[in-house]
Amino acid sequence: MRDLDLLTIGLIMDVWTEKGNDSAYSERPVYLAQQRDFDAF
Repeated sequence: MRDLDLLTIGLIMDVWTEKGNDSAYSERPVYLAQQRDFDAF
């Protein structure tokens, strides 16, 4: 649990981004959000 204190939001976002980049090379297509998706959200 003490190791979790060392995580920052920036580090978590970097890991999330890299996970998304890794899945771009998988067999399933990846949908990249557009501005209209954010507007609809």
